[in-house]
Amino acid sequence: MSQSPPEPAANPGTAAPDSGRATGSETAGTALAWRAFDALTVHELHAILKLRVDVFVVEQACPYAEIDGADPDAEHLLATAPSAGQPATAAPSPDHTGPAGPLLATLRVFPPSGGAPARIGRVAVAPAARGTGLGAAVMRAALERIAERHGAAAVEVSAQAHLERFYQRLGFARIGPDHTIDGIPHVDMRRPAVTPSA
Repeated sequence: MSQSPPEPAANPGTAAPDSGRATGSETAGTALAWRAFDALTVHELHAILKLRVDVFVVEQACPYAEIDGADPDAEHLLATAPSAGQPATAAPSPDHTGPAGPLLATLRVFPPSGGAPARIGRVAVAPAARGTGLGAAVMRAALERIAERHGAAAVEVSAQAHLERFYQRLGFARIGPDHTIDGIPHVDMRRPAVTPSA
């Protein structure tokens, strides 16, 4: 499961401060942790960038500027497998010395800003973790995070066109025609604001 390399250049806003601690979430043996950019360790940042380059640049044979300058404004989700012999509930520690294993998926979230909706981008799942439901799990985690932090907010993605049905199952609908970004067909999609359950 992968998503488009670039998001539109609209001002993504600034991510809310985060302690850098793991959320304690777990999905199918995978630990999920949220990090503000400044809380990422060098090892975590390297793992994120490597996975994104492996998926969007190498696998998709699409040379483009993966490091786009927007990461400091986003909050990042890391989905890791536990290291051998470690429990799946052990999420990555802020200094990456804990039992977390390899990065299986990542994405970034930009909060709503200046009337613009929240955005989810750079959704990348390692080949070994595809077909496991992890892509949907990290997207649901991102939608929950947006609702927790920002209440009812519309959310947009710029999805690779072949993933339109995947995003439709998560409540997104097309908001424009197909277009091409770096030679790859894309479609812009939006999930309407949903009031969080009380």
